[in-house]
Amino acid sequence: MTIESGQSTRDEHPAALAQGRALRAALQALGHPVHLQHAGDFLVAFFSTPAEGRYGRNDGVRWREAAPDATTHLAVVVLDAVDNRFVPELDVELEIWRGERLLHVRLPFEWHPALHHYGVDADLPEGRDFVVVVRIAAPRYLRHDKVNGRRYAQPAVATFTGIELARGRDPHPHATPQGAEADVARAGPDEA
Repeated sequence: MTIESGQSTRDEHPAALAQGRALRAALQALGHPVHLQHAGDFLVAFFSTPAEGRYGRNDGVRWREAAPDATTHLAVVVLDAVDNRFVPELDVELEIWRGERLLHVRLPFEWHPALHHYGVDADLPEGRDFVVVVRIAAPRYLRHDKVNGRRYAQPAVATFTGIELARGRDPHPHATPQGAEADVARAGPDEA
């Protein structure tokens, strides 16, 4: 695939590529290890941070601290493999393995002031050498461009091995207004 297109002009291409470069720079500036892998028409980035609070979706705009048993925040950024721009509105699932599947969860989109991503807080055991599997369904939304619009037609899978997850909680007790604690995905028997 190429960024060349009948739907955009040569003057617009540098701006699209600059968006992708800025997103890659934001990934590098995170301060946490970022794991990258090409998967189909995507470049998939996985990282983890201490569990984070967030403003809630279901109870209005109220701050929800990370649950007390949340041990990590799992985050995935999906980029277009050609221009590195963020790919929105995807169905992203994540699995964590260590010998057996410990976690299988759908990752909702999370707005973030520095780096939009798909993510969830989780309660996982300590340790290293986790295997992280990211599954991305082919999106159902409309796409412009007779050439480039054929991107993302197939589902994609990225597998990251030897992963050490960040641990801890990053509380923000002064955020207001306060609401109930955020949900947490829990490791446990495989339901799927």
